[in-house]
Amino acid sequence: MTFSPTAIVTGASRGLGRGIALQLVAAGYTVIAAARTAPEIDGAVNVAADVTTEAGIAALLRERSAGIALLVNNAAAPPVLDSLEDLTPERFRLGFEVDVFGALALTQAAAPYLDGGTVVNVISAKGGTPAGPAHLSVSPSQSALTALTRNLAVIMAPQVTVHGLMPALTPAGGTGVIAAPALGVTFGDVTLTAEQVGDAVLALTEEREPGIWFVDANQLSMVTSVPIGV
Repeated sequence: MTFSPTAIVTGASRGLGRGIALQLVAAGYTVIAAARTAPEIDGAVNVAADVTTEAGIAALLRERSAGIALLVNNAAAPPVLDSLEDLTPERFRLGFEVDVFGALALTQAAAPYLDGGTVVNVISAKGGTPAGPAHLSVSPSQSALTALTRNLAVIMAPQVTVHGLMPALTPAGGTGVIAAPALGVTFGDVTLTAEQVGDAVLALTEEREPGIWFVDANQLSMVTSVPIGV
């Protein structure tokens, strides 16, 4: 019987998460694909699970039959593009609740099963560096997710390797479709695909130096390594 390593992918019902899950299935992983509405991915174990709730995380982890080789925290709230005048605390919290608190809670729960494995946190908005009206609620949450990723990389090493993956803005992802008009972005003929993001995730499973990475249609490149023990 051929061993098939287990991978969990959140936010897998569409966009980048679906592309990542499909590439992992093709690579021979046993993929547990999760979203609030169960994905429909051939060859995967499709689960309805909300990572912002204890019940959702428990339901997701019940699907594993062994250790977890790869956890991809890709679940993300839709970008909130409200103006400063219209932005409410409830709307501002959305990105933190899903992208940051959800990633932390699932990683905590999965940690006992991840020995020797990899965690990849998918980060948007260039890690939270852009500023301006369209980034008012997006950049703060992604900056927090970047900081969380760096801290997890230090805390979980060397047993678990933690990476942050920042894809270029792409029409393959829900954030790109929603945010591009507000940012004045027009996509050209060569754009990053969901499958290419999946390939980048696969490449990071072979990379044992934790880091923050950027991927566009041309290449995967390290933005910064994560210093250990500093």
